[in-house]
Amino acid sequence: MILDIFKLIVNDLYKRKFSTLLTLLAISLGILSVFVIVLLSSGLEESIKGEFESFGTNRIFITSSTGGFQSESSFVGETEINILKNQPYITQVYPYYAQSAQLKYSNEFIGKSIQAFEMDKNSFEDIGLEIEFGRYPRLGEEGVLVIGPEFAQNGFSKEISLGSNIEISEEKYKVIGITKSLGNPEDDNQVYADLNSIRKLFNKPDSVSFLYVIIDEGEEISIAENNIERILNNRLGEDTFEITTPEQFLEQVSSILDIVKYTFGGIAFVAIIVGGLGIINTMYVIVTEKTKDIGIMKSVGATNEIILMMYMTQAGMFGFLGAILGTFIGYFLALGIESIAQSSGFAFLEISVDISIVLGLLVFGFVIGVLAGFLPSYKASKLTIIDTLRK
Repeated sequence: MILDIFKLIVNDLYKRKFSTLLTLLAISLGILSVFVIVLLSSGLEESIKGEFESFGTNRIFITSSTGGFQSESSFVGETEINILKNQPYITQVYPYYAQSAQLKYSNEFIGKSIQAFEMDKNSFEDIGLEIEFGRYPRLGEEGVLVIGPEFAQNGFSKEISLGSNIEISEEKYKVIGITKSLGNPEDDNQVYADLNSIRKLFNKPDSVSFLYVIIDEGEEISIAENNIERILNNRLGEDTFEITTPEQFLEQVSSILDIVKYTFGGIAFVAIIVGGLGIINTMYVIVTEKTKDIGIMKSVGATNEIILMMYMTQAGMFGFLGAILGTFIGYFLALGIESIAQSSGFAFLEISVDISIVLGLLVFGFVIGVLAGFLPSYKASKLTIIDTLRK
């Protein structure tokens, strides 16, 4: 009996190719939207987590409470920096200074923020940067620059090569290194210079934009954060600085991703509702056209329950097949977005498919179909043989 009912459903779907396809497309758009949102958000979240883990979780950033990371005025002095360096739980403290400047290369001028710190091989490795072309600067070496690959290629109209001279406020600096790509355009578009060199050039001998603090491995980051906060509160006063950890950065990114997911999730919900209405409409048309067939089935012994199950299963098949179509298209759409993102410089975005998500969406599609088809199926099951003969 069940096999016969299934054959009737399949034959009916096959005979109505065009209307079946339209109904499948309607429900598949909703499933597709959900699938793409899940793939992209989970892929992006996992990729960002991976970047943070490879970067290290034992880092603390200390910034001015008003200027942030790009502040050009000092909020902390050498005394406070030395106090932090002498703490037993701190491995290293790197003062950073961000200075906006006019850069000239090959008779072209641009405005650019320069990231200045005490550059050498150890400091680059500590901040997660690797020189791909050229060499690491020596500690205290002035008049040299290290640039990101994006800036080397697109910072000026003419590509910057190793050994090129770039003028910063009419002072020549030689490019001695190009970093390996970190996977996003902002990080790959940086210009790095020696801290003392830039301070002298702009006559700002004590300026610090932010502190990059490395905590000893095995130390509890929250305890270190509290101790640093206590020290700086005593030295600088409260509300003059902000302390940020990688976990806090990750929480901020997750919050942004949640907003994106909820926004596009609302759009996907509307698409699913539209798909469900399409199934309802199609099922009412099928029940109307199959009225006489229902009468014949009842005359040979089909019960209301069998009729109800038959048409609810058919409605569920619309949802199930629509989910298959939606996940299939959604997967390749997500791969396309991944490819575009990586070609645009966001190499950290990687899409991976969890089979449990696919199975869950298939079940979800079937359930949506069954729910959408309940009223038409119930109407069909309540038809009497006399009603079918009148039709």
